[in-house]
Amino acid sequence: MAFDFRKLIPWRRPPTKPLGRTGEQRYAAPGGSGKDRRPVQAQRLDSISIRQLDEARFYPVVRDAFATIRTPVTRANFHFACADPVIADLAMQELGGCIRPLLQSLMRGALEFGYQVVEKRWTPKFDVTLTTGQAGSGQAERFFPFIWTIRRFASFDPSDTRLQVNTRTGDFAGVIQHIGGGPVVPASRCIHFVNDQEFDGLYGVARTKAAIPYIELAKSIYDDMALYSRRFAVPYRKGRYKPGFYVAGEGENGDEIRGENGDLLNSYLAGMESGQDVALPSEFHESGNPYWDIEFLQATGEDSYIEKLAHVNDMIRMAVVVPEMASSSSPDTGTYNLGETQIDLFLENIEAYLDQCKEVIDAQLLRDFVFYNFGPGSPPLTIVFEPINAKVKAQLLNGLIAMLTQGVPISDADGNEMNVDWPKLAQDNGVPVSMAPVRSIADQLRSAAEQRMAELSEVRLEQARDPDGKFASGPGGARGGKDPKETDIRRHPEFTEADVVNGEEPTGYGLVGPQYSQFSGAPEKAIRHLLEARTGEVPGALSHPEIGPIDLVFGGPKFGLMHIAEKHPEVLGDLQQIIATLPVSSARSSGESYWMENDAYRATVKKNWGIDKAAKTWLLTAFEKKGSDG
Repeated sequence: MAFDFRKLIPWRRPPTKPLGRTGEQRYAAPGGSGKDRRPVQAQRLDSISIRQLDEARFYPVVRDAFATIRTPVTRANFHFACADPVIADLAMQELGGCIRPLLQSLMRGALEFGYQVVEKRWTPKFDVTLTTGQAGSGQAERFFPFIWTIRRFASFDPSDTRLQVNTRTGDFAGVIQHIGGGPVVPASRCIHFVNDQEFDGLYGVARTKAAIPYIELAKSIYDDMALYSRRFAVPYRKGRYKPGFYVAGEGENGDEIRGENGDLLNSYLAGMESGQDVALPSEFHESGNPYWDIEFLQATGEDSYIEKLAHVNDMIRMAVVVPEMASSSSPDTGTYNLGETQIDLFLENIEAYLDQCKEVIDAQLLRDFVFYNFGPGSPPLTIVFEPINAKVKAQLLNGLIAMLTQGVPISDADGNEMNVDWPKLAQDNGVPVSMAPVRSIADQLRSAAEQRMAELSEVRLEQARDPDGKFASGPGGARGGKDPKETDIRRHPEFTEADVVNGEEPTGYGLVGPQYSQFSGAPEKAIRHLLEARTGEVPGALSHPEIGPIDLVFGGPKFGLMHIAEKHPEVLGDLQQIIATLPVSSARSSGESYWMENDAYRATVKKNWGIDKAAKTWLLTAFEKKGSDG
């Protein structure tokens, strides 16, 4: 009994028209009619102003922390990966020099203002000679009479630009500058990068936002220190004076000009602050106390400004998610004392930034580069960043071994110094103890430690980050060794976990998307899998005596399996038998399709796919004729 595929088919088509306006809550597009699709300016409703973010980014602790984050991102090694090596080589030759400035600009704006937009300035280039196969043995030269390449990336200042959004949906539509009255720069001309995206992710959150209250507090502490530290450093002065007046001079008519004795004493006390010497006559009243006197009183002590600032600066580092020891160069709290947990977390954050940069560059730059130079049917081009974990850990290892070699004591987290127990260390690493010089023993320990680190800290690459295995460990990669998943489909640049349905992974990717060749020649299983996957194709799922193998694609509402399931589910239970018995009509068939028909059923098989008419034999539709008793 054939499987009833109607159980898997929704009876109603789900709604696809977007209704909600997405984006950050602190941004709102002005209202417009549903038919008005022109972009409009996003209004900023955030309590944190651009001016506050601009001031906060110049605070020394913030700049130091941001430099700590940006530096490993902008210095990461990279290469381009593509199924066509010519495309990858051309991208490295033409775009390789501008990737680092692009990363610097994107990271600076995203950290300081939450988002950054740059304009792609394309320019034509003539008579380009490309040397292909540089990484392999067979080098060859390719000549391009004309290509499109990037002249430079023009960065927009977030303080004088505003984002444009689609009136109806709130999607990013470009930017407009307040100065100069320039036109709107559409999204197709831009690269838009956000930090810590919230909600629908068009606008990011600046790293300084959480630190602004502490930065304001630090400013007040500096103001107090500038105002009061001088007063605390100089002793207090207390003066006594005889009540009454003194003669300050003579007026034009000969009258005496008199002043108060208190004002006179205050002027003397103020003069002592600049180091003046003052001699005052003294008179005594009946009790024996002087009428005139100056007494110095030592201050109670200076306020603890340094301790307050140190605490506030630590809170700022926590707010921008940078460990203190990562951004400090002090011998006591510097790189050598980085805890394993802290440095691993920090490096994971850097890796996350590299992943975000990769997604943005792939979608908003490399896709256009391939389209303009090689056409829409070309294989996708991606950028691959080298993981930084192994490089940083190797530097830490070399630094530690250098300290051991020089006899520098190691400090623990409490500041206690520990000297190296050379016999115990040598015994643990299998190095025989002898009277050899210390440096010779250190060299042996270096080899043993490096081998141990290779065993414990072997870099496991994310498959999507290294599709061609260039940075894989082992003899097949840049560091030696062989990637255990070198032929796994998960290394394909188009692979996503959504393509794995019921444990069945794609066997490849073609014009239609993921291919599931494990169901070729098994129509019922192919139909069931595609209806559950809702994407892709099964090559050769069907067959016809005259046509041969026929691919089954999931398709859309007007073609393929989705169309048949929604409009003509009556044929799914025995689709292969129906197709195999339909004769091909030579009169109605054309150069692009086969027309097949009998008294009960009709079907159409296309001979090509897409706007470029790529050769492909696939089922467009099949249905039972109305009024037929078939």
